[in-house]
Amino acid sequence: MSMPSVLPIALALALTPPLAGAPVVTGPFSSYLLDCPCRLLDTRTGVDGRIVDEDNHGWRVQENCGVPLGAAAVIVNVTVTGALGPGFLSLWAAGAPRPATSTLNFGAGQTVANGSTVRLRQLPTRPMPVYDLEGFAHVEGGGGIDMVIDVVGYLQ
Repeated sequence: MSMPSVLPIALALALTPPLAGAPVVTGPFSSYLLDCPCRLLDTRTGVDGRIVDEDNHGWRVQENCGVPLGAAAVIVNVTVTGALGPGFLSLWAAGAPRPATSTLNFGAGQTVANGSTVRLRQLPTRPMPVYDLEGFAHVEGGGGIDMVIDVVGYLQ
């Protein structure tokens, strides 16, 4: 049994004009740009080191992985592995307060991934802060985690 192709359905939906009176989505973002996935971080390689429990970490996204300076947010797939206990990970715009919600929850020994859209700190052209994305991990009983961040797109 062959699966029907979704391409004709997607094309039909893309070409269908919106219904009269339908709400128009507006917001701070003017466009979503999808690029090939790009690995921003992989602590398993030993270069960046494990993410330490109860410690803030920062990364530079703009001008890396095809994300231009001035991007408002980044779409990422974040993966956590190698945790010694259950915990959570939060990602947010650098310089902003840490959110009360998590980006990802994990259990001891689990490998868990989640997609997320995260605002970025707006960077001036010069001098630039070192990073525009922050992360925080909490692991019950201490320890750390290995983390992978793949950038899959950005909002401008």
